[in-house]
Amino acid sequence: MTLAQIAEIASALRARLEGLEERDRRALKWGGVIVAAFVVIAIPALLAERISASEQRIARKQALLAELPYALDRLRRTNRLGVEAALPLGSLARRLVDQTGVGGAVEVTADGGVTILANGVPFDAALELLADLAANDIVTRRARLSATGAAGRVDLQLELSPRAP
Repeated sequence: MTLAQIAEIASALRARLEGLEERDRRALKWGGVIVAAFVVIAIPALLAERISASEQRIARKQALLAELPYALDRLRRTNRLGVEAALPLGSLARRLVDQTGVGGAVEVTADGGVTILANGVPFDAALELLADLAANDIVTRRARLSATGAAGRVDLQLELSPRAP
């Protein structure tokens, strides 16, 4: 549509408006005011709704991004075990204790849980063991770390819950 065509349509509308009765012009004027008010109210409300939805979407994505390092760590820890993750709890606990360098005794309890007892364990190895247990969905029912006389060493006592069938 060209500028000349738009000007022609505008002049035709002006002529038609002048040909209306006063009552019709007034009704058209108030109708325009109502439509303008509706537009002024509706557009900001619609924009606010869209902005709110976008902010919620961004917040969800930021939460997922914040979880990414933990998910990656968990994936690396479970991949380190591979198919051994399907072992019975006692065998898996023994494997994790050996893998992290904690050493110590691993005992299966009567209820199917596991108790791990180790003395003089490097603190970092104890934390590594706890992280590996959590990454493999093993619930630690009770954990007790107590300082020893040596720097950076702890006595470790863990009680693991039995796995759900």
